[in-house]
Amino acid sequence: MAKAKTPDKVIRIAKCENGYLEKKSNKSLNSKTNNAGRSNYTKYGKWYGLNPAYWCAEFVSWCFNKAYNSCDIMYGESASCEVIRQRFIKKKRYHEDPKAGDLIFFEGSRHAGANHIGIVTKVTGSVIYTMEGNTSADAGVVDNGGAVNNKSYVRGYSRILGYGRPLYDHVAKKYDGTFPKLPKRGYFKVGDTGDNVRYLQKFLQWYGISVGKSGADGVYGEKTSNAVLTFKKLSNLTPNDGNFGKKCLKKAKAAVK
Repeated sequence: MAKAKTPDKVIRIAKCENGYLEKKSNKSLNSKTNNAGRSNYTKYGKWYGLNPAYWCAEFVSWCFNKAYNSCDIMYGESASCEVIRQRFIKKKRYHEDPKAGDLIFFEGSRHAGANHIGIVTKVTGSVIYTMEGNTSADAGVVDNGGAVNNKSYVRGYSRILGYGRPLYDHVAKKYDGTFPKLPKRGYFKVGDTGDNVRYLQKFLQWYGISVGKSGADGVYGEKTSNAVLTFKKLSNLTPNDGNFGKKCLKKAKAAVK
């Protein structure tokens, strides 16, 4: 049986690359520090087949391939941060609230959209910790820094565009929350409030779907409605609206067995 694809494995692999320096030529690519230079030659680019090149996205793709023997759960490898970001947006897996294992996208100055990418390794309070390729130990976003480094940012940092959540297996943790009780009409909709909405939001968060920056606030707004639409798509239900009813509740309970 194949092992579950969980965030801890890709995070562990990314951390092991800390300190890798790009090379001045196509030599000693597998050494962390030999032949160091600023010509964008790396083992990640060699693996991807594009060397030399800006390599932060190649680094992320390499880590996922090393962890899971493919990049399927991040919708395929790429050397382009923006290409990867658009894939997550298209798949409705692009969020504003980070979790360990997410991909983090940053704006830059070279072109529109994402110019830099990393892997979120931990989130504690207001601080987001990452592993990134082609960066440096300097504070803030460094999108051509020549090294693999661990970094940290305050949540809400202006150059963070958003987060992509790969399709990790959910068997890594057990849902121990409370399921919502549906209202008399048989479904939740935009405008509903209360503890049962909060229970629903907490389940969606456990499932890996963002309900917005406010989190489980007990208010069924547009963010929660969109999260339910995403849950319906992932559960093979017809996503004709953002309401959460009996079929959704049945799928939710089945997901944790």
